[in-house]
Amino acid sequence: MLVDAAEVAALLSAAFTRAGDLVARYGGEEFAALLPNTALEASTELAEQARVRVEARGIAHPASEAARVVTVSLGVATAVPDPWRLPSAL
Repeated sequence: MLVDAAEVAALLSAAFTRAGDLVARYGGEEFAALLPNTALEASTELAEQARVRVEARGIAHPASEAARVVTVSLGVATAVPDPWRLPSAL
């Protein structure tokens, strides 16, 4: 049984609601959240809130051996753009 990625996307979008925040799906089960002008500490806090939101929704995940409900793993990275920094450095 496949998990409804649209529901996960909606939950993530609901967690990042400030002007300029952007949540995008870029793979089968991968999402990215771009949070302009957000420091590492605030980004980490917002990511944790998103993680809790998805887990608390309790979306059944019967095919998983790891958890009964859908969970997400999140990583956080920050960078200040400049002309000498390549995107791959992030």
